[in-house]
Amino acid sequence: MIGIKKINSKYEITIKESNDEEFIFKSNIVINCAGFDSDKIAEMAGIDIDKNDYNIHYCKGQYLRIKPKRF
Repeated sequence: MIGIKKINSKYEITIKESNDEEFIFKSNIVINCAGFDSDKIAEMAGIDIDKNDYNIHYCKGQYLRIKPKRF
């Protein structure tokens, strides 16, 4: 996706296809599942990320797997 604009109650979304042509379509809703870039997508959609505390805070974590007890 290279652009998103909120126009009235719809969103105009622009994507770049594999042949480098742009494709534009409109949608009533947008599901933002952009991971680490989700704050940038939200900002493109017109959401004030500072006002809505939508900034991404990166942190390093450690993950463990716990095996269930066997009877």
